[in-house]
Amino acid sequence: MSRSIRGLQPVLGVLMLCCALPMQGCFIGGMVENARRDGSIKREVQAEYDGLEGKSIAVVVNCDRAVLADFPTITNEITTRMHNRLHEARAAGSHSNTDQLLAYLYNRPGWHTRPLGELAKELKVERLIFIDLQDFRLREPGNTWLWEGVAAGSVHVIEADGPAPDDFAFSRTIRVTFPDDQGTGPSQLSGQVVASELLRRFCERAAWQFFKHEEEYYIKY
Repeated sequence: MSRSIRGLQPVLGVLMLCCALPMQGCFIGGMVENARRDGSIKREVQAEYDGLEGKSIAVVVNCDRAVLADFPTITNEITTRMHNRLHEARAAGSHSNTDQLLAYLYNRPGWHTRPLGELAKELKVERLIFIDLQDFRLREPGNTWLWEGVAAGSVHVIEADGPAPDDFAFSRTIRVTFPDDQGTGPSQLSGQVVASELLRRFCERAAWQFFKHEEEYYIKY
């Protein structure tokens, strides 16, 4: 009997190893999945539109009047943040001076009614990024107790040096929310914090369209 048991030991060892390997694989897989969920592991995402490379650009922003009534500086903030983010990522060849651009548009209040290809030529850029912000609010209408922030709009690209300079060569809809946890109110976060994070998230998602970047596997917004 003892000889038989000794003869079976190698077989038993192989069987135990075979059972342990799937369990180890499940354990490691679970660790990786947890890291993905908490944002420790990110994934590389390619640009949706790579036509800014080597080109001169300007970012212009059009906001819904109701949004401007509540957030009068939001046009300037999105314009500045977008230019800065694209400059940091080296997504384009050159950028318009933000202060000069905003002054130029301020002195021409009807600019958004004109063909965008014409505006791009006046600004002397090859690519015009046009952001149309349609919604920016901190809470649902009638709800004064909880924050339910939303920022939504669209981002487009005009290729001024292309065959159709007045048509959109690229378009994407952007929508972000904040806070992530339901039931958050003014006692936990101020309105300024909510607005700032909404603005950051919207600009980040809009800018991501134009360069390779890293995102969380399960992005919250």
